[in-house]
Amino acid sequence: MIFRLERRPDIEQVILLGWIRQLARQLELLYRCSVTCGYRYLNPYSILVTPEEKIFLLDLDAEGNAVVLRSMQKRAIRNNFMQKEYIRERGASIGQDLFGFGRTIQFILANVTVRPYLSGLQERRLKLLIQRCTGKGCRKQFENFRRVQKAIPAECTGRFPGNKNVIRISGVILFFCISVTVLFSRLPAEQARNVELENQLEEYKAEEAIRDTEKSFAETTSAKAAETETSDTEKNGTQEYGTEESDTEQLRRLLLNNDADDNREVIELGEELHCEVMQCLASAYDREGMTEKALAAYEELCGMEAVNAVLEQAYSRRIALEEEKDNGENALDIAEKAAERLPDSQKIALLYLKMLYCYGEKTEEEFREKEKEVLAGFPELEIPESYQMSEYEKEAGR
Repeated sequence: MIFRLERRPDIEQVILLGWIRQLARQLELLYRCSVTCGYRYLNPYSILVTPEEKIFLLDLDAEGNAVVLRSMQKRAIRNNFMQKEYIRERGASIGQDLFGFGRTIQFILANVTVRPYLSGLQERRLKLLIQRCTGKGCRKQFENFRRVQKAIPAECTGRFPGNKNVIRISGVILFFCISVTVLFSRLPAEQARNVELENQLEEYKAEEAIRDTEKSFAETTSAKAAETETSDTEKNGTQEYGTEESDTEQLRRLLLNNDADDNREVIELGEELHCEVMQCLASAYDREGMTEKALAAYEELCGMEAVNAVLEQAYSRRIALEEEKDNGENALDIAEKAAERLPDSQKIALLYLKMLYCYGEKTEEEFREKEKEVLAGFPELEIPESYQMSEYEKEAGR
């Protein structure tokens, strides 16, 4: 596969999604055969692509593939396609292969140009699939490749790119032609010729309108594709293609199926959308000075978000807003919870110490003891001088 991507990076959407689906199917069949250690080395070097665009896995146990197997054990391959905590047990093999599958799909998307472009819905589903395989940015991971196959998006239906004006104009032309045909059969020959000339003129104007519309759509498509390719190095430039269903419509459709797998997909997609909505709402409330609503939104976001960077920002804003309201005790409580939840965050550690210094009821000895506890994981972190107690504060016992 690595040589196929290097030589022919342009790929049709149907072939790309077919590759992903075939690869997931191959791995599912592998585990059905009671494999004890998994495939282990899943990456673009271990996948074979036939001239017919069929996908097969390299036989790692074959003697002729020993050289390829050794090359796949190089540090660069291990660091990108294998989990660091990987151990040779059955409980870890499925997780390792899922991780390798997700990283391989991510690698393919970053090195190909898809035609026609993936739609927004297809992009979101592929992103969620990669996250649930690699375990990064997602709370729930896949447990087997059967679930992976169900999460792979379908190919685009091939409908005309969503400019409804073209469809409306075409419908008007068709209706006009039918009406003229009926009228033409009833009018005298001279009147019919006049009508025919008018009809040709109207058709010419309509064709001009269609060409203008298509030209405008092509320019918009090119501009959006160029913008996407420059802003995201992890995947290829993508553009909305086809009239796709919205996230809300997709949730309703899946819910109507009343199927266990579809219900779980509704929950996962709904929770992801809920997190994104709350993050946007909290930021908007914050910017507009709606403090109470911003605090409520940030609090709800902290209860559902799993990405540490988002949590760090949400906790920081909650602490700052509580300070602005002169609610020092609330700010200290929030900082303490944030430090427990994000023990590796240097920013949260400093905020917690600041809240302890400003609002905590501790003596110098108690404060220093707590300080050592908080900074145990940050040996190189220096405490700002503003956090140091003055002699007067030491005597007063804070």
